[in-house]
Amino acid sequence: MSGQHYIEKNTAIDYKINFQNTGNDTAFKVVIVDTISKYLDINTIEPGASSHRYTFMRTDSNTIKFIFDSIKLVDSNKNEKLSHGFVKFRIQQKQNNPNGTKIYNQAEIYFDYNAPIFTNKTMHTIGEVYVRIISKVINPTYSKADVKIYPNPFRENATIELQNIEPQNTNLILLDIAGNVILQLQSNNNKYLLNGSNLAKGLYLFRIQNNTTEIANGKLIVQ
Repeated sequence: MSGQHYIEKNTAIDYKINFQNTGNDTAFKVVIVDTISKYLDINTIEPGASSHRYTFMRTDSNTIKFIFDSIKLVDSNKNEKLSHGFVKFRIQQKQNNPNGTKIYNQAEIYFDYNAPIFTNKTMHTIGEVYVRIISKVINPTYSKADVKIYPNPFRENATIELQNIEPQNTNLILLDIAGNVILQLQSNNNKYLLNGSNLAKGLYLFRIQNNTTEIANGKLIVQ
């Protein structure tokens, strides 16, 4: 389902909170308040990188603060580029959240003594994360060939196989949607072992070719 942002149970979530001073004057203090979902383990929070120096604190059982003292964040009218800031953190889920659990997050941002500004609400859904393949044989020389992936869906390892053609030396080239080569695999038996855990979520393209001919191509989707 589009927009569900599926993740597996017992995996960490990385958050990035962006903020911008769109007021009429420099902000000398910025405070970010984030109420943590009951499905996350607040004891596992790892404060991360940021645009400016901050102090981190936990204010009660499920609330955290990032305090940017003396940040001197200029307003966007004076300098749009320098009016932005961010902070990142990582947090683990509580153990064994059931599939279908929805984890929401929204932060409040205080510029000096002004009323809070609310960030966009994010959502992650606990579910099975898998890779599936859409593929085709493109060369008429191999019209009887087929491209199979099994098991499908899969979460860890899967085999991509050229079927109904003689075993031969071939290469599989995996690319991101911008055309950058992510990895290359060689085979002499028309089979490739793919490790899905090494791939970031998103859409990939692949080509299978021998020394002279592109045999097949397709799309690989990591969800």
